[in-house]
Amino acid sequence: MKRILYPALLLLLALGCQEAPHHVTTAFYHWKTRCAPSPYERAYLDSLAVDRLYVRFFDVDWNAARGEAVPLASVRLDSAALQGLEIVPTVYLTNRTLTHIAEEEVPTLAERILSRIRGLAGTLPYAEVQLDCDWSAHSRDRFFRLADALRAALAEEGVSLSATIRLHQVRYFEQTGIPPVDRGMLMFYNMGEVRAPDTDNSILDLSTAAPYLDKARQYPLPLDLALPVFSWGVVLRDSLAVHLMSTLRLEQLNDPERFAPLDSQRVQVRHSTYLNGYYLYQGDIIRWESVRPDALDEAAHWLADNLPYDSLRVTFYHLDSALSRRFPAARLQEMIEAFR
Repeated sequence: MKRILYPALLLLLALGCQEAPHHVTTAFYHWKTRCAPSPYERAYLDSLAVDRLYVRFFDVDWNAARGEAVPLASVRLDSAALQGLEIVPTVYLTNRTLTHIAEEEVPTLAERILSRIRGLAGTLPYAEVQLDCDWSAHSRDRFFRLADALRAALAEEGVSLSATIRLHQVRYFEQTGIPPVDRGMLMFYNMGEVRAPDTDNSILDLSTAAPYLDKARQYPLPLDLALPVFSWGVVLRDSLAVHLMSTLRLEQLNDPERFAPLDSQRVQVRHSTYLNGYYLYQGDIIRWESVRPDALDEAAHWLADNLPYDSLRVTFYHLDSALSRRFPAARLQEMIEAFR
């Protein structure tokens, strides 16, 4: 009898020591001015059990001529195409807006932001609003005051407020401070020097990012996670980055009449020409940057081991029609499983 019970006891102890699976959900950012997911995109989202979209509603920038903060590039929502999806109105706020606005005008800005969100959302419900701003030491107090005003107003409607958090704001949180919001969204991308001519990939570089999360377990705000599934072209002129081509496709650079390959990531413009509406000069260099599935998979496993969480929303930036070719749903699902 003892021989039977002893292995059984060991098995029970082993099972008791196993960690309970984490609660992990999946979402996407939508960063275009028209939000109307196609049936193809909806099928892709459904295959990943996505029920939430963080939708860029508008930008807020400083208009020097008018001396005030103004909204730009407001979204147009297709209510029918969004049926069954929870939306999170997301507002991108430039740092220069906060460095220029008078402190006493911040509450008014909060009211104007909320009014515009309500107007654009119409009858679409939402339970969360997100602020996207890379605040600085100089703009921190105004950003925190804005977040505080928005959070108080939203709480009266039963709506929470979140904010994007950059890597440096986690590593140096004693200096940068903790924004007065309900949750943070850690932006795990754009971590390299995009302006540097010798950079290979500024979007995702685990060796660059890893040291910034030394204090992730000490960060006092609950964090969700944003991961990159996008690509772009960086236009370099005289060794200086002058433009980002976010809609560029790699196959567009495979044009030997216009572009001379320099290496696997770079081409040089042979003759001055237009590309995606942007004028390129002879001698310009275009550096192609993208996120490889294996690199994202490595990052996901590393983050799963180094981020503290019981529940986590993994959000991918961003949804577009070509996404499924680069990241088939089954491949992306494997990465999500790393967090469970």
